[in-house]
Amino acid sequence: MTEPLVAGSEAVMTFIPHRPPFVLVDTLYVCTDDEAVASFTIPEAGHVLVQDGLFQEPGLLEHQAQVSALQAGYQARQYQLPPQMGYVAGFRHITIHGLPRSGEVVTTTVHTLTRLGSLTALRAETRSEARLLASCEFTVVLEPA
Repeated sequence: MTEPLVAGSEAVMTFIPHRPPFVLVDTLYVCTDDEAVASFTIPEAGHVLVQDGLFQEPGLLEHQAQVSALQAGYQARQYQLPPQMGYVAGFRHITIHGLPRSGEVVTTTVHTLTRLGSLTALRAETRSEARLLASCEFTVVLEPA
């Protein structure tokens, strides 16, 4: 993996509106207009999204969405623009292949499929090392700046 662009939850929170316990991304490695690669260390037992030592499906999907939020926040700062609030309008083609364990690091790649006005369609894949855990497509709606 390359040298991180952003590392640590505190640094990540300067780019996204999420706050603990729902900050589900902790390192940004790649960020272009069309791609972002970020990772997250799965929290220990006791976290609301961890059951029996496994990070649950809603957490994987939220993590994927937060990678896109981090991409948007990072890009806005690079272009000296105010960040825009975004909302997931819907998920489709969701496939969950497995759930990561507490302490495991997951890495997600988000690719932009298309942009149309305030709508952005994205494809995400989440892996733990080489093992594919989850993939989906989702649409984000951005509020006007």
